[in-house]
Amino acid sequence: MPAIPYLFESSPAKGLISVTPADGSTLQWATPIRGFICTAGGVVNVVALDGSTALVPVAANTVYQIAALRIQATSTTATGIVGLV
Repeated sequence: MPAIPYLFESSPAKGLISVTPADGSTLQWATPIRGFICTAGGVVNVVALDGSTALVPVAANTVYQIAALRIQATSTTATGIVGLV
């Protein structure tokens, strides 16, 4: 995947999107997200920009700066996920 310049900026997010976790193998949104925040903590199953996956334990109301292609539903227990774009 070619570099997407905004993903690597240190400036604040330019927009927000509501994230509904969904299993799959394609890009979940029009463009990858720069990071995310959750209203309730738990675990988020993240597919990162490079295609790697991880179960990330998250706390509520904390910003996670992980460029992601998608948030998988399987194993995701955190809720109220908002993507930063």
